[in-house]
Amino acid sequence: MDNRGYFTVDGSRLFSSIHELQRTKPEYSGKKLSIPLLTKFLMLKWSPWIGMTVRVVYYFKQSDKRIKTMLDIPETDEPDKKDH
Repeated sequence: MDNRGYFTVDGSRLFSSIHELQRTKPEYSGKKLSIPLLTKFLMLKWSPWIGMTVRVVYYFKQSDKRIKTMLDIPETDEPDKKDH
């Protein structure tokens, strides 16, 4: 059986971390976090230990305005990038 790994990311905590980074490091001010790049990094970093199947699930409130201002989320029609 294949090993599988799952990451669950709490959106509120993620926004708090982004805000703190932007506040303390001016070079990040106004920049957005790329969800596809974060997902890819987690998969590459952890796949040697937990197997090639790695799933990252992000939880956000749908009405949270920080989604558009702090995150770069791809459209669903971009290859290799999904938005569920």
